Amino acid sequence: MSFDDKPTEELIKLAKAGLGFTIDPDRKPPDQIKEIIHAAFEGGATISFVSAAGTDRADGESLA
Repeated sequence: MSFDDKPTEELIKLAKAGLGFTIDPDRKPPDQIKEIIHAAFEGGATISFVSAAGTDRADGESLA
């Protein structure tokens, strides 16, 4: 199942519930990635970020 196309609000709810998933960080804006990371921290979820385009963000933004 792909989580890349799910709305950020849904991913935040899943992360807060402690459910882990994998997404491509290049498919969401950096501010939304940060929200998902914070939700995962709160819920104890493990989120894996796998970029289909490579390991660096195209826009140069930091994820942390």
